[in-house]
Amino acid sequence: MMKKNLVFLLGACLLTGSMLFTGCAADDITAPVVTLNGNNPQTVTLNGTYTEAGATATDDEDGDLTSSIVITGADAIDEDMVGEYEVHYSVSDAAGNVGEAHRTVNVANAAAAWGGAYSVSDSCAGLAPFLYSQTVSVSSVTNNKITFNKFGDYQNNTNIYATISGNTITLPSQTATNIGTSVQNHTFSGSGTKTSNGFVLTYTDQNLSNGSSTTCIATFTK
Repeated sequence: MMKKNLVFLLGACLLTGSMLFTGCAADDITAPVVTLNGNNPQTVTLNGTYTEAGATATDDEDGDLTSSIVITGADAIDEDMVGEYEVHYSVSDAAGNVGEAHRTVNVANAAAAWGGAYSVSDSCAGLAPFLYSQTVSVSSVTNNKITFNKFGDYQNNTNIYATISGNTITLPSQTATNIGTSVQNHTFSGSGTKTSNGFVLTYTDQNLSNGSSTTCIATFTK
């Protein structure tokens, strides 16, 4: 009888010890740490290619979880449209804790610094310059392309554009129709260089309506 009591007491002690041990075990409440590779934010040149740099993930209980990272948003980046995009990185450990990280991706026109409001001093055929304001817009879809809102100070002359290469600006030959107070057609072409606070553009203004052609030098200052 005493032997049976000892066995019962021993079993009860083992069961109690097991319950105490289980009750004292710490729950895993620490989320994995996700570390981004590469730059954040990351800049992609308009019309270029976004390269996913990836990330790594570690957990204090489960170790390396890099292969389990789920990446979303990278496929939504449109390299042919200026904008700010976000890539999301997420991973879960065995206990269900979720670690996250985010990367901002900026698709930008390389000519962005050329955009803005300018004061223009424009001299044609060596005559005294005429002054006007000009807004230069940077294309959202074509890299290194800028557009003038009122080129040559002609009314309705809103579609003249130029291309940028380093510090050089090129005005490809292009015709604007029905511009100016006389509502005439003009062809413009030229080139110039960037300055410390703007750029200087030498261009030809050919009036197709009366056959005249004039060389002008326009200084754009921010």
